[in-house]
This record gives sequence, structure tokens and C-alpha cells, in this order.
Amino acid sequence: MALSVIRPLSALVDALLLMAIFCCAPFAWILRDGLGPDSISTSGFPAIKAAFMTFYAGPAILLLAGFHFLLHHITKSAEGEESNSEASSYWVWRILLFAFLTLLASGLLFG
Repeated sequence: MALSVIRPLSALVDALLLMAIFCCAPFAWILRDGLGPDSISTSGFPAIKAAFMTFYAGPAILLLAGFHFLLHHITKSAEGEESNSEASSYWVWRILLFAFLTLLASGLLFG
């Protein structure tokens, strides 16, 4: 794959990984036992397993983390050493994409 395709894809995967970790996983942890009078209390490994499978947050995080490391490895092996200005600009794009996805998700949830 060309670096012109890998870099935007890497930024998208990083932004989605951040969304899964900071937005989806906390809701999965809160909702793992259910809400209301039918809720149950879990602790230990059953709580982790329940949170892992709520919204399929755990498999999504593992899949996105795998893509992140794969794309990072491909990028580093293909380009060698990148300049500081290019590296900082891609961090800016990742942060902006994460902010956009956060605003989009909160608009869908609360709109």
C-alpha cells in the first residue's frame, strides 16, 4: 500500500480507537449490570467479561489496536525516518478527527 493511503487510514483507526476507549468503554462499564430494578451486581472477572462484551466494546478495541499496530509497523518499515513537521501534522489530524467523531457521537446520542 502507498503511504498516501496508509497515513489517513492510520489517523482514522487511531481516532476510532480513542473513541472506543474513551467513549464506548465507560458506557459499557456502567451498563454491564443493567439499569433499573432488574440490575444485578457483578465483581471481579465476571464484571470484566460483561463489560468486555457490552456493545462489543472489548472486541472492537482489540481489533482497532491490532490495526493500529499493523499500520504503524507498515508505515515505519516503508518510510524509515519521518520529519518532525510531518509527524506533528499527523498528530494534529488525529486529534481533530477524534474531536469531530466525539461531537458527532454526542450529537447522535443527545440530539
